[in-house]
Amino acid sequence: MISNPLAGIESIYNQTKRYVYRSKLCREARIRYRLANRELERWGEFDVPLLERQNYWRKGFLTRSSVIYPLDSWDDRTFVTDIERERSNQINTWHGIATRNKLLFARQLRSVPNVDHPTVFAIVEAETVVPEQWGSSTTVSIFDILKQKGAVVLKPIYGYRGQGIYVIQRPNPGTYLLNGEKTTENDLRSLIASLSRYLVTEYVDQAAYLHAIYPEATNTLRLVTIRPSTAESPRIIAAVQRIGTDTTSPTDNWSNNGLAAQIDRNAGELMAAVGLRDGERVAFGEHPDTNARIKGRRIPCWESIRERTVEAASAFPELPYLAWDVVPQDEGPPAVIEANAFPDVDILQLREPLLKDETTNAFFEDHGVI
Repeated sequence: MISNPLAGIESIYNQTKRYVYRSKLCREARIRYRLANRELERWGEFDVPLLERQNYWRKGFLTRSSVIYPLDSWDDRTFVTDIERERSNQINTWHGIATRNKLLFARQLRSVPNVDHPTVFAIVEAETVVPEQWGSSTTVSIFDILKQKGAVVLKPIYGYRGQGIYVIQRPNPGTYLLNGEKTTENDLRSLIASLSRYLVTEYVDQAAYLHAIYPEATNTLRLVTIRPSTAESPRIIAAVQRIGTDTTSPTDNWSNNGLAAQIDRNAGELMAAVGLRDGERVAFGEHPDTNARIKGRRIPCWESIRERTVEAASAFPELPYLAWDVVPQDEGPPAVIEANAFPDVDILQLREPLLKDETTNAFFEDHGVI
């Protein structure tokens, strides 16, 4: 009897296929479990009938997404659903740590030509402030940095959604502001002593148009890049201006009553902003706290911002899907604050779906997201 030399290999192959299939099922189950918990946590936030909620659940949307997305104006299949957004985490699985650690990412960005990144002055670790780029001593005082620079930002090395960020300013000798409120040197020392795994970074002066809209927060651009397999370089698929409010200051966190205005990517012009208020989607042509005009504002040096963002994305070919936080400046190039390897898509789809673009659709399809 002649044995089949491939039988053993085929058996292993079939076993591997079954294992991979089971793994995918487990991954999908974990995604749905996480989303179910998220839905329950925010159950009372939205006044949506149960049958309507169930209809959107079947399509992959949480109730929150059904409220903030214009699903009635578009084919809902052209939106990245909440389930698909969770699946997108696999795109940068192996290399995503490069962006999660803000210190490591800052060091990588230093070597990218034509990309400006806020200087990391020091690291706060277990009550000790260790210089990163500040003289040659082994320790440094934040007050020495403030004396020379006037303002610094303290943010967690591992952080997200603007949580745990402190802006410290020294407008004149002996006067200190913490997130815009007067404070004392002793209180600042107590705060710093309570922190660990924090960065002390350069404070970036935002462009005049952003200061005019809302001056109490650093208002960042969120630009999303993908690297399609058929393209030689990354491309920008979405651009949004995030805007802080009195609730979010000194950050621009949209999930905490901030605003987000989609950008016309050709003209670099802001559309009306969108915010979530009392469980409902609300459009703002003007800022609700300052009454400053939002809709129609033009972003200066928009073409340069686009080019530099693509250049930054080109330096990370192992990360084909990134969301960049950028601060336009009047003096000097735009500052690339950080990148996110697992972007939220909520503020990106407030006016139109991501998958209406064929290249973006093909990209997510190639990566097993849709």
